[in-house]
Amino acid sequence: TLLLVFAAINDAILLHVKVGNWNLLWYAGVMGASFSIGKALLPKSNNPYYCRSRRNMMNDMSVELEKVASHTHFLPDSWRGKGWDDKTKKEFSAMFQYKANHFA
Repeated sequence: TLLLVFAAINDAILLHVKVGNWNLLWYAGVMGASFSIGKALLPKSNNPYYCRSRRNMMNDMSVELEKVASHTHFLPDSWRGKGWDDKTKKEFSAMFQYKANHFA
């Protein structure tokens, strides 16, 4: 936006002011291209996977923890709805270690 303000004041600023080896017009072009590429990477609303890409990750961690609890039959009250919490992760990791650790 600052480059646009400079261009509105005097368009020669974009051509004659250099930062490093390039003038401000080059930086405006690179930023515009980066913005366009980033915008193209966002999911479209008509995309069939749109809902999946906008999930609530904190809620998903709690749901997955409840799925694990359906198999282990263990879910303390302090873990309910807190699958995203570091304390919950540490307590869970202390109780259920990775099987790869058994082979090491």
